[in-house]
Amino acid sequence: MNVAKCKRCGRLFQKYSSHPVCPECAKKEEEEFLQVKAFIAEHPEENVESISRGTGVERHLIVRFM
Repeated sequence: MNVAKCKRCGRLFQKYSSHPVCPECAKKEEEEFLQVKAFIAEHPEENVESISRGTGVERHLIVRFM
């Protein structure tokens, strides 16, 4: 059994893949990814800081999504 600490919320979870977050946080990140993707589609000229302000998604996640 492979147990890991979620990099996002700190909870322990059973790790099945190389993803560093628990399933609940992975679901939240997927939602944030789709939000960022939609924002970029409407505003392709914006930089990471503007995308973060416009979506409420943290900068480090936006960079990781890219």
